[in-house]
Amino acid sequence: MAREGTITTRDGRRLAYLESGDPQGPVVVAHHGTPGCRYPLFPDPSVADGLRLLTYDRPGYGGSAPNPGRAVADAAADVEALADALEVERFGTLGFSGGGPHALACAALLPGRVARAAVLVGVAPIDDPAFDFTDGMAEMNVRDFEVARTRPEEYRDFLRPDVEQLKADSEGFLEVVLAQSPPPDRAALTNPAARELMLRSFREAIVQDEEGLLEDGLAFARSWGFALETIAAEVRVWQGELDTLVPRAHGAYIASKIPGARSELVPGEGHMIFGRLREALAWAAGLDG
Repeated sequence: MAREGTITTRDGRRLAYLESGDPQGPVVVAHHGTPGCRYPLFPDPSVADGLRLLTYDRPGYGGSAPNPGRAVADAAADVEALADALEVERFGTLGFSGGGPHALACAALLPGRVARAAVLVGVAPIDDPAFDFTDGMAEMNVRDFEVARTRPEEYRDFLRPDVEQLKADSEGFLEVVLAQSPPPDRAALTNPAARELMLRSFREAIVQDEEGLLEDGLAFARSWGFALETIAAEVRVWQGELDTLVPRAHGAYIASKIPGARSELVPGEGHMIFGRLREALAWAAGLDG
């Protein structure tokens, strides 16, 4: 049975969270994509069997209060506050897509509490001039990152039409995304249950309009506030071979910078690599034997 709640962070903000799985199992804190929220994207709840899964809304999304100007690194303090409130000492962490950097922030900045970090199709840092951040990326994401990076004062206005479309026609918005996605992603969302969960997540993500998207995008457009090379926790990266939302070079870059990180390129798959979610959660929880 899923259990929802809110906590108050150390600086007085509201943070909304959801617990699912086994209350007595090892804990994994999962970080949603961009846009996203605490609600899971997987139609089969058995992916959380044997573990206690905690998901939460990043600031500005769903039920969590905004935190304007936040950096990726700030996720670590929010997750630490959540873990303290729920009396969790050690935990694994997992990040999907835009959640990947935030999972890595926890691995870097909470070394005494995070043993393992799993990253599925996670975004790489934008501030390394030796890395071609947009190579192979869908045009809509190229435009998004370019505005956030070079014209941050215009970014809110840039996001607003997408948010309005999401409110008026979430199915139509999803079709725009899928039109720039590879065939495996389009096929994955022909499953009615998976599609409805994605749409539910989108709708909850924008209850505060574009605030969560704005804060995420601006955080991705500058330094994350920590270096990948400082991560001492175990890290595994799963990357879809055909991904156009977060191209395959991102996963390779992340894994190359983190000491001892393991990387797996998933052949024939794109961004929606939900078939690897159970494996990644179990590994992050230490249930892999």
